[in-house]
Amino acid sequence: MHDRSPESSDQNALLQRLETLEKENQALRAQLKALRTESDATAASVAQQVREDVTSVASEHAQRLASASSRIRELKQTRNSLRASEGWLRAILESATDYAIITLDLDGLITSWNSGARNILGWDEGEVLGRDGAFIFTSEDREAGVPQMEMQKALAEGRALDERWHLRQDGTRFWASGMLMPFMDGALLGYLKILRDRTEERQSGQHLRESEERLELMANAVPQIIWITDAEGRHEFFNRQWSLYTGAAPTATDASQVAADFVHPDDQAATMAAFEEAKRTGGIFEVEHRIRSKDGEYRWFLVRAEPYRDPQTGSIARWFGVSIDIHDRRLAQDHQRLLINELNHRVKNTLATVQSVATQTLRNAPSAEAAREAIEARLIALSRAHDVLTRENWEGAHLREIVQQAIEPYRWYGDGRFDIRGADIRLSPRVALAVSMALQELVTNAVKYGALSNDTGRVLIAWRLTGQADKPSLELCWEEMGGPPVQEPSRRGFGTKLIERSLAQELDGKVEIRFEPGGVVCTIVTPLAVGTEFDW
Repeated sequence: MHDRSPESSDQNALLQRLETLEKENQALRAQLKALRTESDATAASVAQQVREDVTSVASEHAQRLASASSRIRELKQTRNSLRASEGWLRAILESATDYAIITLDLDGLITSWNSGARNILGWDEGEVLGRDGAFIFTSEDREAGVPQMEMQKALAEGRALDERWHLRQDGTRFWASGMLMPFMDGALLGYLKILRDRTEERQSGQHLRESEERLELMANAVPQIIWITDAEGRHEFFNRQWSLYTGAAPTATDASQVAADFVHPDDQAATMAAFEEAKRTGGIFEVEHRIRSKDGEYRWFLVRAEPYRDPQTGSIARWFGVSIDIHDRRLAQDHQRLLINELNHRVKNTLATVQSVATQTLRNAPSAEAAREAIEARLIALSRAHDVLTRENWEGAHLREIVQQAIEPYRWYGDGRFDIRGADIRLSPRVALAVSMALQELVTNAVKYGALSNDTGRVLIAWRLTGQADKPSLELCWEEMGGPPVQEPSRRGFGTKLIERSLAQELDGKVEIRFEPGGVVCTIVTPLAVGTEFDW
């Protein structure tokens, strides 16, 4: 056996150690390979993720750049539009030369002043920028705090109307019409004031009001009804006389309603027909109708209206009319026609009476002289009766006056010879003439043959009303006494025939003549009109 040397032992240990290190190195290389494989996979994954992230970031950045570029373009377009809009707005403001357009800040200081403000107020923009806008108000309005109250009202209500006097640079006043509004963009930025010079319009309006007041005063001073309607007849104006007469307020209503409420029912259709014809032809509207007063009385009016045409279209725009009270004239005309007819009738009857008097007198007179005297006396009597009627406008006469006229020429026989009794009754012209002629015949006969032919005879003339209230009659009695004895004549004279026949027929009554021994008695009974006036 060989003994090992120390050197051999060390080599073996070293070899073992090397083998161990080799094994560890192999293990480490295997681990390193595994790590490298894992690292390569991780790196590839990381690289892929990085590439993806870079791509995403690049895409997002590109989108952001595109969006920013679009926004920049929009902002440029907005800026350009804003500049154009501001230019247009400025041009508009500057071209509004009839309007003063002023902006104020929150303290009421002027921040802009257009050319219209310069034209109206007189100051240039450079002279007023930064000044308190109250300087254009009058001193009394400034002292009253009107500018501040306007701003307060504009804030509270959204606007404040401005209708007042303002001052120009030269110190003159002008009437301004406009408004003050708050200027806001989310928050209150200031105020916008717009106004116009309305001095001429105010003066024209004032002149128009004064003219209308004068016209109304003149219309109210006219003692007739003055009215205005539109083209269709709807009333726009009545003067004071309308209310004074009808008692109605001058409210707006149409022609048909006025006719229904105030025009006499018998005149309404003719009134509306005349108005419709005037509208159709464009001519003058004229009609006579009766209008009811506030007391219920109807009076006649002449209504006349002329159309006013629109200067532009030529069509009727209004009717200017007047209603004239012609009631008294209408009554006078009716009365005149009545009198003319009555006069015509009376003249014919008078001529017939004269003819009858002349014929009968000439036939019965013993001589031409006697005929002349008889005709003259009878015509004088007829004339006196006509005098009485003429004084009364042929409306009638009082019986007492007729009697006095008949006996007046014979009073020289003595005042005590006539005894007159009876109420003073008013007779119609027809009855008055007949009674007068009868009295003339009776008094003439009394002078020639009866109670007035001596010194002691007397005549009683008495009358009274008889009959019912709805059918009154007059009974008149002529009674002679104290004269020569009377005998029934063998032949009736003209006077007797005139009284008994003609007058009875004229009076539509009864006449009776009795030849009593003591004197002639004549009784006349004639019907009277209902409502005959008398005075006891």
